[in-house]
Amino acid sequence: MGAQVEKIRGYADGLALELWEDRRRPFSWRRREIDAYAERGRWDLAFNALVLNATDEDMLPLS
Repeated sequence: MGAQVEKIRGYADGLALELWEDRRRPFSWRRREIDAYAERGRWDLAFNALVLNATDEDMLPLS
């Protein structure tokens, strides 16, 4: 049985985007999900979730 992948296409700032998500394991950026990604060694998902959690203030340069 293959993965049930949902593909979404859209545009951001004029750039074409194609997003993929496994319907059986939807992506989340909640704290408990970030912890679960790290525990499973899914650093790619943990990184993506942390970036999505970042605020404009988090993006300020360090002084």
